[in-house]
Amino acid sequence: MIGDHLQLRAPVNSYDLEVRHNFGISMFERLINNRVPHEMLHAQKRMRRELRELLQIVEPRYDSLFDHTNTIQNIQPLQSVRSSLYFIDHEYKEDSRGSQNQSSSYSNTQEAEIVKNLVDWLIKEVNPSDITVITGYVGQKKIISKLVPPAVKVSTVDRYQGDENQVIILSLVRSNDLKKIGFIGIRNRVVVMTSRAKRAFFIVGNSKHLLESNSAGTTSTEEKNLSSENNSGKNLWANIISYLQKSKCIGNFLARSCSDHPYIKINPFSSNTNPSDKNPSSCTASCGKKFDDCVHICRSFCHRGSPHPPCQSIVMKESSTCSHKIPTICFLKYENKSPLLRCDELIERPDCSHKASCWAVTSETECEMCQKALQESIKKKKEEIRKEIERIQNLPISDAPQRRKLDKNDPEFISVKDRVEKYIVPAHGIRLFVTEIKKIDNEKLSFEFLKQREQLFNPLSEPQLLFHGTTTDNINSIAFEGFKLSQKSNNLFGKGIYFATDSSKSAQLIYTKGSYKLLLCKVALGSTFTINNLVEKDQYYNWEKKNLDEIGKDSIFGIRNGVVMYDEYVVYHPHQALPMYEISFKEVKLDCPEIPLHGINNDIITLKDFSSQAANPNIMINYKNPEQYHYMTAYIFFTRLDANKRFQISKIERCYSSFLTEIYNKEKKEIERSGKILEELLVCHATGKRDNIENIAKDGFKVGGKDGIGITNGAAHGTGIYFGLNPDISSGYARSTQQMLLAHVIANDFVYKDQNMIVIGKKERTLPQYVIHYR
Repeated sequence: MIGDHLQLRAPVNSYDLEVRHNFGISMFERLINNRVPHEMLHAQKRMRRELRELLQIVEPRYDSLFDHTNTIQNIQPLQSVRSSLYFIDHEYKEDSRGSQNQSSSYSNTQEAEIVKNLVDWLIKEVNPSDITVITGYVGQKKIISKLVPPAVKVSTVDRYQGDENQVIILSLVRSNDLKKIGFIGIRNRVVVMTSRAKRAFFIVGNSKHLLESNSAGTTSTEEKNLSSENNSGKNLWANIISYLQKSKCIGNFLARSCSDHPYIKINPFSSNTNPSDKNPSSCTASCGKKFDDCVHICRSFCHRGSPHPPCQSIVMKESSTCSHKIPTICFLKYENKSPLLRCDELIERPDCSHKASCWAVTSETECEMCQKALQESIKKKKEEIRKEIERIQNLPISDAPQRRKLDKNDPEFISVKDRVEKYIVPAHGIRLFVTEIKKIDNEKLSFEFLKQREQLFNPLSEPQLLFHGTTTDNINSIAFEGFKLSQKSNNLFGKGIYFATDSSKSAQLIYTKGSYKLLLCKVALGSTFTINNLVEKDQYYNWEKKNLDEIGKDSIFGIRNGVVMYDEYVVYHPHQALPMYEISFKEVKLDCPEIPLHGINNDIITLKDFSSQAANPNIMINYKNPEQYHYMTAYIFFTRLDANKRFQISKIERCYSSFLTEIYNKEKKEIERSGKILEELLVCHATGKRDNIENIAKDGFKVGGKDGIGITNGAAHGTGIYFGLNPDISSGYARSTQQMLLAHVIANDFVYKDQNMIVIGKKERTLPQYVIHYR
């Protein structure tokens, strides 16, 4: 038989059987007690010498135990404390039974705090898993488990028999006025408590209470069942404490040291649990260790158990954006915008002739000299405007506006007429012809316009001529009284006054309400805030002048193919716009199916080359010549979209299907009946095969992933038909065909749209119109 009769006995639930009939004594222990020949362990390989000597004080029958030298000499003491064996003494009373911390088991909350502080210190040297806290009571175990890191094991003595760990902390718990110590007065339990540690063993308890205890005076049934029959707990602990006192291993303070710098004396660990006393480490030595990720030595104050702080050594590093060597802090990677890593070598700015530091140029920081010159120019311009205002103030200003009809041969008439008729977008579906122009002269509004220019953040830019479409009544009111701010809060850019670059945009029926009139206005845009995308649809719904003032801007520019289909400007002060011309016009619809080519249906035909006429802005489209009309419409639209002038048109084909046109027009009428504004675009689509182009021209577009058609180029922005808003985007899909479709699409309720592309989810809202061949 193999065992240890000096450690825990088996539990017996019946007090009568255990005490009166000796059921608590095992057969193994009975045989030894009756002097059956047996051998005890002599060489131990678990614990350090001082821990083994304590065990021999607890149980004299281990007096023959000695250390296995080759093994024990390799068990190193802890460096963070001066003693590997210590009794941390206190006089905190145990909790009242039935308190909120526990219900039926004993606990000592303040002692648990001491244990917690001790663990916090030790884990700076050893792994949390190398520490075990043991106690005789479940109540104390629950409290300590909540205080220490999860990796630190917390167990009762009974559950820990047979286990071991590098560091053991024993929480004794008991400290009361009745002088009772219960479980911890039982010798074989104390044997288990004191024989689990390998490197270090710490006891936390009240030594005075242990010396004055009455181990026989128990009241708990469980304690009575487990009480020692022959041994006095008082005498047991008296021997232990006497040994610890002689060894100077007991007290209220545990001397600590730095495991990295043991020669540095630091504050001792105290049994005081007052929150104001955190027992901090105060090792004043320099770390002295090499950094993990560089060659330098850490010169920071000791940070035992914690990662190194960033290396602060100054090194020379080559910039990632220039070839210069720059001094920088070692741990930082090069970031050109960081002031710690600025390359200060002077270079010439690419956008001006001024010299600036390399970091300022590569980080696209505005040129300070240019900014200073700009501010000087603004100041000078405002002074000029102010002098003009002062001059006009001394002159009589007429309150009666004049509207003077311009003669058709007047150069001013011709200039305004060209401005209207040449700023046409085919996708708007109309062509404008000017019939009458009236020049508006309003001295009072002109004076207010001048005063408002002085108030702009940047009055340097000259006012632009922009279109504004509205009703006849509104035009009369604006000519006399000036513009008024919109009170609607659901406009795309809030409560402003809206202007367009293109006459065909402002001439839309939704704006003119059938007046067939436009205003061409001087607009003081000043410093413009350009918006090319929206985070949310209603992001700018409630904007007004104060919103622009906060960012130092005077107007908004909604860029085409970004947040709006076509350029749009918005100002938020009525006097930033001055009405100059009242323009009457007639319009011709540019609906291609209304001007059919003879004999074409479900087919593609090559149009006669009218490129020379299309390229000449002075030659008008002849609507009586369908072939010229279609060629010039496709040519003008495609070349206008080709902003980079990359493509040269070699041939244009017209495709037409009465069946597809009927379906498309039905979709348009449904949108108009719903009260929505019809948004129609002429867009680009390319494919790598001529067969695909011919099939689309005859049968219409198909939705990839539906209609039996696979997804050829992915669907990053959802399922639908992908179109480019300019030829550059679509040309990449044309491959070697060098052909591109122009198609009408209904842009209402699109699947996805940005400044480069639009995805249409319904094939019925697409209509192929032309095939452009290009070089």
